[in-house]
Amino acid sequence: MEVIIRDFNIDDTTSLAGLTHQLGYPTTAAEMSARMEMISQNPDYKTAVAVLGSNVVGYVGINRQWFWEQNGCFVRIQGI
Repeated sequence: MEVIIRDFNIDDTTSLAGLTHQLGYPTTAAEMSARMEMISQNPDYKTAVAVLGSNVVGYVGINRQWFWEQNGCFVRIQGI
């Protein structure tokens, strides 16, 4: 079976809440929905999910940040 990496969509919210809970961060689907609504609206943030079969089995969150000490920006892995 092949793992597919794709952009997050709102239907993934419950799966992300479960995965986040497994990582030790108790989270309800409603809490995750509110977070993802805000994150998804920010162009400096991106969420991708790993799908195996029809199940979301992982996710990664990245965000763009600006340097104080030099010109330019970098991407930070915020959640995995």
